[in-house]
Amino acid sequence: MDALIGNSLVGLSRRTVAAINLTAELAARGAPTPLDHADLGRTTGLAPHEVQDLLQQLTDAGIVLSTGDARLTLAKDPTEVSLHEIATAVGESFQRRCPVCEDEGWEECPLREVARQIQQVVRALFAKKTLDDLTDAT
Repeated sequence: MDALIGNSLVGLSRRTVAAINLTAELAARGAPTPLDHADLGRTTGLAPHEVQDLLQQLTDAGIVLSTGDARLTLAKDPTEVSLHEIATAVGESFQRRCPVCEDEGWEECPLREVARQIQQVVRALFAKKTLDDLTDAT
């Protein structure tokens, strides 16, 4: 999944991909889960301090809840958490420059409009899809 949604047209940040993977894991487990920042760092490709920051952002957004003893759970039912909510909680803007002209110059760029349309589709799909959709797919 990382390679698919990390390309230059869709271009989600690795933090966004990590946040989606982390919350999907919490959704799949259901019960409050003990999570170690170092282990999460290895599985997400982020440094432990980045994992801690990510978890703080997800907690501040009301997506993840700390239940004490280093245990985490979703703060809401997986059917109520959209991928867009997760992505924006960790700073995703869904705005990318055209991979050909980088939105600078080239009035006749062949891909600029296609890139904008892809961004709109991704934003709409992320608003529609929930964590429950991801856990049902596994």
